[in-house]
Amino acid sequence: MVTPRRLLPLAALLVLIPGSSVWAQAQGTSGAAAAISDAVQEGSNPYRPPSAPNPNDKTNASYEDQRRARCDQLLRDINETSNQRSYKSPGTATTNAQGGAVPKLERDKTLKRLQQSYRDNCS
Repeated sequence: MVTPRRLLPLAALLVLIPGSSVWAQAQGTSGAAAAISDAVQEGSNPYRPPSAPNPNDKTNASYEDQRRARCDQLLRDINETSNQRSYKSPGTATTNAQGGAVPKLERDKTLKRLQQSYRDNCS
């Protein structure tokens, strides 16, 4: 059997919980509304119209001009890179089963990467 002593705290919780969520929402809404109201009263506007393009400005060059410049630079880099095989050491040596150090060597793939980049972007 439920006694009035046990029923009273339960009823108080049921009354307070929904009221607290409404109060929290009202506070959040009024804070946002106040911020919007302040911005409107100050007359601030985040919109900035785009500036007119300057015909002498090279940063506003068309996409094709930029692509052509990148391709020309890639061709110059390919021509400046040596065609002979070269090798480089990427780091420390590897130890073999007998305990000897075997130096790591990798073929330099700079020319191959430049050529692949030219094929991908400029062909």
